[in-house]
Amino acid sequence: MTNTYPGYRIVTAQIGRQAHPDVLANRIAQQGVAEVLSRDPAARADLNVILGNKVYFGGQIRSENPPEEDRLREIIIKTVKGVGYSEEWGYDISKVPIIIDVNSQSPNINNAVNNGGAGDTIRKCGFATSENEKFLPFPHLVARDIAYKLDRFPGYSVREMKKMESFLGPDGKVNVAVAYEGGEPKYVSDLIVGAQHSKDINKKDLDELISIITNDIVRYLTVRNLYDSLKTKILVNGAGLFGYGGPIIDRGVKGKKDADHTYGDIVGHTGGSAYGKDGSKVDLHALLLARQIALSIVKSRLAKAVKVQLGYAIGQEEPYVLDFDTMGTSLIQSDELERTVKANFKLKSKEVIENLDLSNPEHYVPMAKYFFGNASFPWEKAVELRGT
Repeated sequence: MTNTYPGYRIVTAQIGRQAHPDVLANRIAQQGVAEVLSRDPAARADLNVILGNKVYFGGQIRSENPPEEDRLREIIIKTVKGVGYSEEWGYDISKVPIIIDVNSQSPNINNAVNNGGAGDTIRKCGFATSENEKFLPFPHLVARDIAYKLDRFPGYSVREMKKMESFLGPDGKVNVAVAYEGGEPKYVSDLIVGAQHSKDINKKDLDELISIITNDIVRYLTVRNLYDSLKTKILVNGAGLFGYGGPIIDRGVKGKKDADHTYGDIVGHTGGSAYGKDGSKVDLHALLLARQIALSIVKSRLAKAVKVQLGYAIGQEEPYVLDFDTMGTSLIQSDELERTVKANFKLKSKEVIENLDLSNPEHYVPMAKYFFGNASFPWEKAVELRGT
């Protein structure tokens, strides 16, 4: 059994802050799905969101009790304000026209799902690694932590917090590159932050704000033994100024952050976006099942890391693809893994939806942040794998 990343390798990840326009579009779509399912657990939803000078909220809803347009507008306005946008920060949602463009689901797709088949032809990937307690790629977790600190300010002194509250805006993102040696994360080689600030900030306050953010990152990395004073490079606002942000400057589009908010570049992204969709959509339930399978393989010590591929065909119950890449970390072959997984998991679309509780609206808003790493999610509960 070898290491996950043999030799030397740089692994990267990116996370948008909660008010990054693409992340915000995802959040609105998830809020929409939660609203639909709270009214009718058997409903279907496939929603798209674009944020800019206008808000476009569209897609398909099939339900006995669909939300009215005014309720959808209310959700959009509340969500945008909830992440900190206002006229001061470049996006006054009260002045932005909201277009609601929703129709019903195709009857052909509806019949396919009602008969137990998949509602689309799609391929999704799942991943798990033993390198940390959340079984997720380390760069992804570092990026998540730094983004969270910029949004919520944990660990800052009172003086630093006041400075952040005075000048730090809601938009931004974090990029992380981690150097691996011998399969283990050794240090962060690059950490790049984009952090919106007030447009009228003076140079002294801007320099101090950047210094506060940089020093906090150094503290965070040092505690985790990821900071190398000679090799770690930290860059905050590489263009100098970031006074203009939000969806007017950078359009927000649902689905653009799926890869970032699942695993990062080690897995990438396949198929359609999982955001804005109820559990009957194979984009979502195949993504979550692939993660649960990968997590179960690693927790059962059948591999140190594994990438699982699942493919479903529209109208068909069973996946047409079930494949594994253990990156040289397993002593058993893929065909044996396949037999073990099939013996321990129900793979039909209808069974997956039921087993992962995907008619429950309470799962959808937390998914807007991250799909994985939340122990309360059913797909984050590993199955003890027993051989065939």
